[in-house]
Amino acid sequence: MDTGRDEMSTQTTLFTNGRIYTMDRPWPAEAMAVRHGRIVAVGTSRELSGASGARTIDLGGRTVIPGLIDAHIHFLSYARSLNKVILERVRSKEEALRMVAEKARELGPGRWIVGGGWNHYLWDPPSFP
Repeated sequence: MDTGRDEMSTQTTLFTNGRIYTMDRPWPAEAMAVRHGRIVAVGTSRELSGASGARTIDLGGRTVIPGLIDAHIHFLSYARSLNKVILERVRSKEEALRMVAEKARELGPGRWIVGGGWNHYLWDPPSFP
């Protein structure tokens, strides 16, 4: 097994004593070496223990799984949100009303104004609009 020892240095972090699922093996690895944010080796703690100067973190039997990252967008919902009045950061009912009035001027008569997201706990005093 290639442990990637030639890749390891003082900038390497060695995670040991874990259950590390790499999705490449039918069994979890026990240790992994990470350098510059990338996994450079997986195996047993003994196989990876030769990383001189590596910072070691004992996982205490904890589980490590691959990152679950979902970078997508619901395009239609996003496009519709561009026309909404987003009130997440408003600090008062008056500020919210100003934003709604601005949108009303922008859209003109007879058009729906859609929005929301206010946090009335940010208002002084806290109250529902």
